[in-house]
Parts: sequence; C-alpha cells; structure tokens
Amino acid sequence: MKTSVKIALHLAGLCGVAATVPETCTGSECEAAVDETAILQKMEVHRNLSSQTDGTPAAGDDALSDAPLASNLEPPKPLVLSDCKGCDFVADMSCHFPWVKNHYHRVMNCLLPHYSVVEKARQASGMRCFIGHKRVLLPFLNVLLGGQMPYRLIEDGEPCVKKLKVDAILDDKLKNARRSESDIVYLRFPVRQQLQELQKDVGRYIMQGAASEGWVVLLGRRGASRHFDVKGERALARSQRSETRRKVITFTGDEGVANTMRIFASASGAVGWHGAGLANSVFNSRGWCVVEMSTYKGKDCSDRTVWRLMNNFTSRLDGTGEKQKFVPLNFNPHVVWQKYYLPSRQLLLANNPAASCDESLPRDMDQFLEELKTIKVTSQNAKEVAAMLQTCLKS
Repeated sequence: MKTSVKIALHLAGLCGVAATVPETCTGSECEAAVDETAILQKMEVHRNLSSQTDGTPAAGDDALSDAPLASNLEPPKPLVLSDCKGCDFVADMSCHFPWVKNHYHRVMNCLLPHYSVVEKARQASGMRCFIGHKRVLLPFLNVLLGGQMPYRLIEDGEPCVKKLKVDAILDDKLKNARRSESDIVYLRFPVRQQLQELQKDVGRYIMQGAASEGWVVLLGRRGASRHFDVKGERALARSQRSETRRKVITFTGDEGVANTMRIFASASGAVGWHGAGLANSVFNSRGWCVVEMSTYKGKDCSDRTVWRLMNNFTSRLDGTGEKQKFVPLNFNPHVVWQKYYLPSRQLLLANNPAASCDESLPRDMDQFLEELKTIKVTSQNAKEVAAMLQTCLKS
C-alpha cells in the first residue's frame, strides 16, 4: 500500500501506532518508518471494538469512535533536536520531579511550573534554546512555542549542554536535590498564572482560533490495568450520545501531544475513570464539565471510604503527615468537576468472581484498586453518568 508520509503518519496517529521517523528522511525512507501492517491491525481492533460479536454494528454504536475523528486529527509534528550552537538565550526546562514517567506528573508537576521559564524566554531576544528531556517536556514545547520566536530544542543529555550558560531555570537547586525533597519543592511553585499562559498558547498554536467542537470525550484506557470492560465502554458512549446529543470521541492516549491538546481543548465534556488522562483537562479554557469515576476502598465493601479523586488532592502534608504529591485538577477555573462512584463489590467480582469482601483482601487496598484490570460498568451506571454530565452541560 503506497501512501505519502503525511497520510502514513496520520494513520499512525489515528491507530495508536508509534511511527519513528528519522530527522533527515525523505520520500520512501519516511514512508518506510511507518509499519503499515501494524496500522492495519490496529484499525481492525478499532472496528471490532465497535461491533457485536457477530460482526454487525451494535445498535447506537456509531457513537463509539475508538480513535478520534480523522477530520480532527493532524499528522504528529516530528521532534527535531538541535546542537548547542547559536544560542542567545538558554532556558533550562529539565524537570527533576521523581515520577515524570506518569503523564499526570509530566503535565502538572513539570509542564505547568516550568511555563514560567517559557515566559522569560519569550521576553528575551535572539535564538532561544530550550534544554530538556525528549520524552518529558520537549514534546510539549515542540507544539506550544509557535512561530513568534526563533528557538531550538536541545536534549539535556548532550555533552555540549554543560558548557552553556543558563539564563532561565525554575530552581537550580533541584538538580542536586534528593527525591524526597524535590517532590515537595515542585509543589511549592505557583501554577495558576502559568496555567493561563499555557492555555493561551493552546488557543494560539493548537486551536488557532478554531471554534469548539463541543464533543464529549470518553477516556478509554488501553493499558494493562483499569480499563473499562467492552460492554461498559459501549454503554458509556451510547448513553453520552443519547443524553447529550453530542458527538462522543473515545480517547486512548495514543493520539500524540498536539492532537491530545486539540481533543480536550475543543470538548464540552469528559467522562473517565480516575487516572492520568484527566490531567488533559488543563488544556481546556472554554468552559466544560468533567465526570470522574471512582470507587471505595473498604475491605467490607460498605462503600463509605472514597478511594481516589483528582479534585481533592492537597499539595502539602495531610493530617496524618503523609506527603501528597498532587495538584487538584479542579483548580482550572474553566472546569466543573463531578464525581461518580462505582460499587466496590461490583469491581471486585468483575476481576475475581470468587472474591470476598473481608480481611482476605490485600492490606493495601489503595494499591490493590490501582492495579485492577477491569472496570465493570453497567448500563444503569452509564445512564446515571450521562445524566450527571448533561445536567452540568445544561447549567
């Protein structure tokens, strides 16, 4: 199957296939970087997910789009890294937060605080050079810096970086801080003004003035844990469309940085299980509603003690002296945050039909629930979640 590199990359982004393209590739070399077989296999998975077991489309399942609509996705922008030559202003964007592999922490504990460094660079002149990790902050900068200033992105592991004179940095003490100290230090940095500047850049360079699509985003996890059961995900999609009369897009996390920002910035609502994907809510500054689904963690399944929520984290020591490493996501003034709780017994039995609500359950229920494989959602749950979201959208 012959295709241009743009279409090939577009398909790769749609289907959640990683396409590694050499920085200097041209023509057929670029096309060869995309595994077309993998793309076709992924597309088949998407078709199967929105069909019944007999292969015919399920009633109402036109609402379920396992990858966002093709017309709203763009090919991923290649991350081009430079050397250290010609830098007039050097901004150190290296994030030393301990848990940067998690998307939530990359956004909330790295990107937002470091946006103060971005603003300092904007006020400078000449060639701005941003130092950072190619898998942490540089992918964000690659699409957020726009074309209003000349800039280069430099991998922080390059030997030449040590010879550069840094003009802007979040806190130079963090480079040598212990892990137990750095997480607390990062939580002390202001983020509200940085959020405003980030959202402005999303509007300028990602949305580019486009009107909001007003769709509902269904966060469908595709990892090894905490993903909706297939019937439950279909029920959520159908109920959201039926209740809200809006398009429903299933977000999988494979869409790429720019497309992720565009999907969430253009949404009117979102529904998802507690997880890092909800951190993408900060990219929306147009006003929207979020329903976060969670559960309870008592061993007796009495459903009295809430497990986790993204809107009630604290950024200091809590009453027990335990360090909290999170910023609540409802600090975004443009979001209305709602909670919906699934019965803990329902989840336990979906993952282990022989499970009992007693002391036989693990001592660390918090971690146990985090590692659950399947999130069982009934049709009634889906209808109640949809009604909750619609009530918010109408207000």
